[in-house]
Amino acid sequence: TVGEDSRPIIIFANGILHLVYTINEKQVMYRQGNINGTWGAAVQVASETSFTLYNGGLAVEPNGTVHFVYLDNKCGNYNIYYKTYSGGVFSAETTPLSECIYKNKPRIVIAGGKPHIIFKRSAPGIDDIFYTRLDATGWIPGVNISNSGTTASHNPTITTNGSSIYVAWGEGQNGHDVLFRYSPDEGTTWSGT
Repeated sequence: TVGEDSRPIIIFANGILHLVYTINEKQVMYRQGNINGTWGAAVQVASETSFTLYNGGLAVEPNGTVHFVYLDNKCGNYNIYYKTYSGGVFSAETTPLSECIYKNKPRIVIAGGKPHIIFKRSAPGIDDIFYTRLDATGWIPGVNISNSGTTASHNPTITTNGSSIYVAWGEGQNGHDVLFRYSPDEGTTWSGT
């Protein structure tokens, strides 16, 4: 058994398997393994006793720094939290968007040496896909990528070629279309859908 419970996400980077998963909706755990399936000890990314917690994703830099995004409802709604892990040490937890509005499905990539996060943000009657990144001065304000008004947007995904960012999501129109946008400049400008 490699992990327990739910929402496992595994990636291969820098010759290492990286696994993040949730235990009993109270702990987000991380493990490293080799390609032969030998796993190191699990380390705790985040934990809660009174609130619910879910992992959202991870990304790994070429230098080995691991970036995590996860959900916690300690503010009264699910919000996104972020940490890094390097040299056996976790960074302090930050909140990319501190507003206490329901968020879901955070996903993360590293492009240009910066973490880029895509997620679903829900306000009354509006479910849109938002983007943020960590710059030298902090997290940029959320950018509405789907901007679809009252049409619900769901299940965002993100990838990169190292500098351009590519985003796709499900849009609640025409039987659930899949829409796509990209940024050729690390999230500064975006194409149309």
